[in-house]
Amino acid sequence: MTSIEIERAGLCAICGGPMYWQEVSEERWLVHELNGKRTVMKPQPHIATAVTPGMLVDTPRARASDPDTSHDAADSVSKPRKGELQETIRMLLGRRPMTDEEIYEILTGPEFGMMLTPSGTRTRRSELVNLGRVQYSGVKTRISSGRQARVWMLR
Repeated sequence: MTSIEIERAGLCAICGGPMYWQEVSEERWLVHELNGKRTVMKPQPHIATAVTPGMLVDTPRARASDPDTSHDAADSVSKPRKGELQETIRMLLGRRPMTDEEIYEILTGPEFGMMLTPSGTRTRRSELVNLGRVQYSGVKTRISSGRQARVWMLR
């Protein structure tokens, strides 16, 4: 099995490590490097390349086989990328500890005006917990639903 580096794909939005396309036995695979460890992944053509441990920063959201109009529509959407959203959450938690609901309200409010869902916000925060960048503060508070919610802080 021979492999050659054929095209730089970008940087991982989580760790900033290099990602590139590599031809392996006449197929294109996505390669991610982190701390000297190389992970080779076969990307799925129907989704943006969301791979462990990271995701490409500039990955199109339309399939290669989609018409030009789909690519134009995907390019026109101004949703925050995974890495950008994680960094913004870290910046917010640097101001003060917050619940997921508070983070979501600020991100979708006038200061940032991001288009995202509460679930997407929780997912990005959870990834930051898994990466060791955010932690549970040990405090719970009541949110708008009347339920208790964890308050998160920078690690």
